[in-house]
Amino acid sequence: VAVGVAFAVWAWAEDVQDSNFLSEFSPVALIFVMACYTWLISFPFVGLIFVIFFEQRIVGLFSASSDVRKGMNSILASMFMSCISSFLMDFLSGVVVTAMDAALFCYAVEQSLGQKQERFAQLYCSIQQTFAIGTVVRNSSA
Repeated sequence: VAVGVAFAVWAWAEDVQDSNFLSEFSPVALIFVMACYTWLISFPFVGLIFVIFFEQRIVGLFSASSDVRKGMNSILASMFMSCISSFLMDFLSGVVVTAMDAALFCYAVEQSLGQKQERFAQLYCSIQQTFAIGTVVRNSSA
């Protein structure tokens, strides 16, 4: 998802600046750029630091209206937004996983105590259809 955000922001930034830096890439080069973005987005904190330091270093090298600067603006904006979206997706997936862990833990406790709540009947049915009921095997040789 973050790579899609990166290329959407890149296209948007080029449209706003009347630039066509992205369209100058060949299909092979775009695959290479996607692979680089994917690697960089897998380390979003490093990506943000790269964007900040790189922007600080190039601020005086190019005039604001040059095509190279417009291309760099588009690339850095896309990297920034993709790293931020990666942080958000990571956080949201953590919330979902934690909520599922809590729900399944509560289900396991209720099952071990032999209790059920009528308001969760649909949830119980769904869990029983999805997961196999397991048992603890005791070691008889000990």
